[in-house]
Formats: sequence, C-alpha cells, structure tokens
Amino acid sequence: MNKLILVRHCLRDEHGGLSALGLGQADVLSKEVKRITTKSYHLVSASSRRAVETAGKISLALGGNGNFEILDYLWSARDGPAGNYLEDRDLRKLVEVVNERKGKADNLVVVGHLESITDLAQHFAQQVLGRKLDIEEVQIGKGVAYDFLSWRYEAFPR
Repeated sequence: MNKLILVRHCLRDEHGGLSALGLGQADVLSKEVKRITTKSYHLVSASSRRAVETAGKISLALGGNGNFEILDYLWSARDGPAGNYLEDRDLRKLVEVVNERKGKADNLVVVGHLESITDLAQHFAQQVLGRKLDIEEVQIGKGVAYDFLSWRYEAFPR
C-alpha cells in the first residue's frame, strides 16, 4: 500500500441512502479520489447504505476494477449493527482493518463514519507520519489521503 485514502460517507436522506446533495458530494469526492489514486485499489466500506452508496460512486470513478469489501465494524453510528466500532472504540481493531489489507493493492480506500474515519485519520497522522492532523474531524463528504512514499497527507475536497 502506497496510499491510504480515508473517506467519510456523503450526506444521507431520511431513508439512510444518499440525498440529492449527498449524490452531488459523492460525485465531487469520487473525482478527488480518482485524482489521488494511482494503479490498483482495494475499497473497504462500512455496511450502512450511505457508506456503501458513497463507496459505489468511488468504485465507479476508479473504473470498477478493484476489490470492494463491506464491513459492519466500520459502521460507527448509533443506528449500526451490533459489534460496530462505536460500541467498543477499539483503535487497535480499527487499525488492524487497514493493516490486514495493506498488501492487497497500491491504494487502500476506506469509507466509513465520523468516529471510525476521524480516529483512523488522527492515528495515521500522529503514529505513522509523526504529524498532527490540521482538522478536528473528517466532515461528511470529505476525506484524507496519506501518501506513504512522500510522507504527506492531503485533506480533500478543498
């Protein structure tokens, strides 16, 4: 894995899927992920409808030729399934989700919720790059990309 791309799902509607605004956010986000991503990718998404729809848009923008995996553990919202990240906030388990997949592609894209994506973003900024993240939390429809070859990160879209 040369790049880790962490994405918070886009805005949802009252049924849990992406709203019209969320679909627009996902289009912008997908273009940004495509710009950042090089070569192969492995995409992992929380199992919520809004996260899967966001991940689906990203997968299509990347050509749909990478692996796409759905994990309940990445869901960190009160309306999530039992055993999700919000229940135990075990950062070691969350980091293991990344570590277990780092050899699968040049780019690992993770789509999730506030706590899971923000906690991963803070962890990789501090523990791997040795830097403090410039943002408090990853906002809805936004992401953070880590380039482990240049030891830099980028928040997107701007």
